Amino acid sequence: MEYQCRTVNLNKMLLSHKGPIDSLCTRCKSEDCGNPIEIRKISFFGIAKEHRFFVRSGEPMAVVQCEGYSE
Repeated sequence: MEYQCRTVNLNKMLLSHKGPIDSLCTRCKSEDCGNPIEIRKISFFGIAKEHRFFVRSGEPMAVVQCEGYSE
């Protein structure tokens, strides 16, 4: 099932007191998500990590709100 999501371009990532806000997809446990989610390795402040992102037209986007999110 494809869920409605609010995404943010990685170039416009928001910062919190803990660092950059992570994509909800990285922590999501939804079993029936049909959105185009891919694992990508990106670097925040020189530290490379793998995260799950919503990919639109080849561009990874961070999900900040999703109706199908479950922890």
